[in-house]
Amino acid sequence: MTHRSYPALAVEERQSSTCGRSPLNVTVVSSVEGFRSLRREWDGLLRASRSDCVFLTWEWLFTWWKWYGGSAQLLILLLSDSTGRLRGIAPLMSKRTAGVFRKLRIIGSESRVCSEYLDIIAEEGCEKDVARAILDFLLDNHRSWDTFSLSSIRRGSPFLRAFEQLPEIRRLRSRRRTQYVAPYISLPETWDELLARFGPRIRRNVRYYRKRLEKAFSVEFSSREVGLDTRHAINTMRRLQQKSISRKGIRGIFEDETFSNFHAEIMDLFHRNGWLYIVFVVCDGNPVAFWYAYLYAGTCYSYQTGFDLDYGSHSVGSVVHSFVLEDTIGKGIHTFDYLRGGQEYKYHFANSAREMLEVSIFNNSWSSLLVRFVLAFGEHLRFCVSRLMGNNLKDKLKALMKRGS
Repeated sequence: MTHRSYPALAVEERQSSTCGRSPLNVTVVSSVEGFRSLRREWDGLLRASRSDCVFLTWEWLFTWWKWYGGSAQLLILLLSDSTGRLRGIAPLMSKRTAGVFRKLRIIGSESRVCSEYLDIIAEEGCEKDVARAILDFLLDNHRSWDTFSLSSIRRGSPFLRAFEQLPEIRRLRSRRRTQYVAPYISLPETWDELLARFGPRIRRNVRYYRKRLEKAFSVEFSSREVGLDTRHAINTMRRLQQKSISRKGIRGIFEDETFSNFHAEIMDLFHRNGWLYIVFVVCDGNPVAFWYAYLYAGTCYSYQTGFDLDYGSHSVGSVVHSFVLEDTIGKGIHTFDYLRGGQEYKYHFANSAREMLEVSIFNNSWSSLLVRFVLAFGEHLRFCVSRLMGNNLKDKLKALMKRGS
C-alpha cells in the first residue's frame, strides 16, 4: 500500500487514543494509488461501522474523486491500533478557496452528484477513540487548515456525537446548521401492509392508475438489474428527465457530461456488486418513465426519477413510484430513502425524515475568522429570505417527525 505524508503537514503518529487496549495511530494517504489499494479494507470497515451506507463505500468515493477531485488534495486518515488493525477512516480532502482559505472536508462533498450521509468511518464501539485521534491530528497540524467541514452528516451520527463531546473542541469555534431533510419510509413485510397505512383515496388511486395505464397500453416494468447497457440506460434517463422538466425551461442533470460519465462508471461498479436498481415503465415498446436507485444493506436509496410529460395524463410518475415500492418490499428491503430534495411526491408515502447537518470547525487563524464572518453573513441572508418566503424545510421536517412519532 502506498502511503505518504500530506504536503506541508508535519504528521505526528500519536498514541493518544485507544479502542479497547490498542492505541490508535494516524497514517495519511495522499496518493491516488494509495486510495485505490484500500478497497477491501475500506468496505470491510464500513460494514463494521454504524455509518454504513452506499455513499461511503470505496466504490462511490473513489469514483467521485476520479471525476470531481479536481484541484483538491487527498488527505485520507487511516486510524489503526498497535497491532495494525484498521479502526477508522477519515476520507478527507483539502482544497483552497479563493486561493487563501484551506478547507478540509469529506470526499464527495459539494458537487452536482449530491453524496448523502457522509461521515467519518469508525468501527462500532471505537467512535470516541477515532474522534479523539482525528481531533489530535487537527490540533497538531493547526497551521495547515482553516476550516474542517462535515456536510451532509446526519443528526445523531455516533462519530459526530463523540467528536463534539471532546473537551478540547472548546478551543475551536464551531458552527452547525440544518442543511436539508431526507424523507424515508420504514417498509413493512408486504405491499398490502404499506397501503393499509394510508387512507382509502390513496389506496384507490394507486390501484386505479396502474389499471388505467395497463388498459390503454401494453405495459412492461423493465428492471435493469441484469444485462445492463449503461450508456443506453443513461441516454434513456436523460431523454425522459428532460421531457419531464422541459416546460420549466431548465436542463436535466444528465445533460452534464461529467455527471453522466460519473454515473456510467458507478452503474458498472454497482451492477457488478448487485447494488444497482433501475426500473423503466415501457408502454407499447416505448420507455415513458424511470426510477434510478441503489439497493444496499437493506435500504433502497432513491437517486433520480423522471417521466415523459406526454404520458402525464396517465399518471406514469405515480405508477412507477408505486411499482418500485411494491417491488423493493418484495426484495426484502426494509427502508426506502428518498434522499434530499423537496419534491412533493416524496412526501406522499414518507412517514419520517432524517435531519442532515453541516458542521464546521474553525481554526483560530485570521483567514478562519474571515471565513466565519462570510458564513455568518450568508446565514443572516438566508434567515431574511426564509422570513419573507416561509421556511418550507422546517415545516416539512416537523410534519414528518409528527407522522413518524
